[in-house]
Amino acid sequence: MTTQISDVLIFDNTHVYLSDLLLPAAFKDPCHLDSVFSMISTACSRGYVAIFAVFDGRLMLVSIDGNGKDSRTVGIRDLFNKSMLQATWVSGRVEGQFGRRIGGDYKPVLENSISLVFDHGVLEKCEKRKNEPPPPSRLLAFLNSE
Repeated sequence: MTTQISDVLIFDNTHVYLSDLLLPAAFKDPCHLDSVFSMISTACSRGYVAIFAVFDGRLMLVSIDGNGKDSRTVGIRDLFNKSMLQATWVSGRVEGQFGRRIGGDYKPVLENSISLVFDHGVLEKCEKRKNEPPPPSRLLAFLNSE
């Protein structure tokens, strides 16, 4: 299985790689996106990358870079007829990581994690923490033992 390209959140001038996909919840039928997008590569099977940003405590969807079913580029304006919009559909905890990679195989581990809590797109809480490097994989340990 190929590691999937994450959606991105720009927060405090830092690129945070999100653990969750936030865009599907913007639609009554989350499967709607399957009818719009086509796989970009094995690293992006959902067919798009969404970029969010927090401005003045509000979560905004600022960009979508997608590959349409008809091979044309699909962006935020194609889906919402706007250049940017507040992500009012996002409520609850959003997790992500930032910084340099410190380990992980299929699932990369970055230096820092962040947990943000939103209420209808309004930032309620933010917690950052330092990540510890994960133990080496058993496969890597086996290969290094030879």
